[in-house]
Amino acid sequence: MVPRDQTDVIKEGRFNQLSYQFICPYKSPQAWLVYRLSSIILRPLLKVPVIKDFFREKARGLWDHVTSPAQDWSSFDLWVVRQFDQRVWSPVLGTIFDLKVYELRAFEWAVTMFRDSPSMIPHLQNVLETIPPSVAVSAVLGMWDYMMRNAVSMEDVKYVLRDSYPPLWEPTIRHPVLQQPEGINLLFHHQYWVNTAAHPFLNDFNLNLLIGSMKPADLQHSTGLRFVIPFPVVDTLWTHENPT
Repeated sequence: MVPRDQTDVIKEGRFNQLSYQFICPYKSPQAWLVYRLSSIILRPLLKVPVIKDFFREKARGLWDHVTSPAQDWSSFDLWVVRQFDQRVWSPVLGTIFDLKVYELRAFEWAVTMFRDSPSMIPHLQNVLETIPPSVAVSAVLGMWDYMMRNAVSMEDVKYVLRDSYPPLWEPTIRHPVLQQPEGINLLFHHQYWVNTAAHPFLNDFNLNLLIGSMKPADLQHSTGLRFVIPFPVVDTLWTHENPT
């Protein structure tokens, strides 16, 4: 399947439509020829309104590559990765997303491989300090329950890294969590809530957006719990400097 451009999906806050897209390591000259010929042949068909609407709505990945084909396999791969590797400003939600999902997967692999080596712990700590603590604890260290129960600090990250313990609960999402649409949906929604709740100029419009985004996050399904409250977000809103 041809990967689609997901930048607009992030901008519009439609996190439940995001997906992790794999990079195929097997790329032959014949496959590149098929890719280029498909783009050339299909592009004139997009002038027909019915076909154009069908591709845009039902085959968005194909639409993106027909309208803006990659120049070579390297740029094709970079195009896939950079959708999650850039600062995306959401005018709808009024916040910036800087969640580098492929980088987080690399951090997760590094922690899994080296956390049992005491000499590597300081290096892992230095790496995890480059991302938000709540992201490090959940997406990298796998303690998703921690970010739902507490406001996470870097000290929490260091503690979990050195003294891991079984989580009280784990998402009912298949592992690896960040390769599943439900996992990316949960991560993006939680970071949106945390950033919005902590914004010093939180207004009624953004507050309503925050509350309204709880339903599409579908926390009951992703966590496997019947009653779920993101307590750090509630605590931040309760103590917000703007009383309105």
